[in-house]
Amino acid sequence: MCAVTPSISPRSPRTLANDPGVHRPPSPTDQDALYVVSTHAADELEDDNLTILDLENIVLSGQIVERQRDRSTRETKYVIQGGTLDGSAAEVVAKVGHSGTLFIITVYVV
Repeated sequence: MCAVTPSISPRSPRTLANDPGVHRPPSPTDQDALYVVSTHAADELEDDNLTILDLENIVLSGQIVERQRDRSTRETKYVIQGGTLDGSAAEVVAKVGHSGTLFIITVYVV
């Protein structure tokens, strides 16, 4: 009998939770930030009349639709497509920091 390691099939939705390329740190403590919102992303939230709860809903219920690699830093950015609380389509661009903290680069309604 051999053990089979589950993998993501091409049909499976890709999320940050199941992306094998995303480093997951041990469980965070109360002092650790789970995510950080850039000033630019905060401005975009305000401009599009979105709340932090909309942002969280996009990330938690959305799917990774694109990965982008920064040529100079070699960091990977993720474009996450999801929905706001009122059902509007929106996207978040984010990266995962070395400590495992999600850094929100920008957010916008599509």
